[in-house]
Amino acid sequence: MRHPVQLRTDADQRPYLRAFHPSMPISTDVYWVRANAGTWFFHSKWGSVLASGDHQVSVIGYIVGLLQPPSDE
Repeated sequence: MRHPVQLRTDADQRPYLRAFHPSMPISTDVYWVRANAGTWFFHSKWGSVLASGDHQVSVIGYIVGLLQPPSDE
């Protein structure tokens, strides 16, 4: 069984987190990158901003939301 969150390195040697859903074949990648004026942001692998670098809690919430098993509702 794989761990639900893995630290990986892309082809450009940039570290990122890959989070896997526990029961569905989906995952998400989260990069921490420096943007204009030295500001840090969390980005998806497609480049969309998930949160500013100061809001780690938002990104953790995003990953936890992905990892939640489907509800029975």
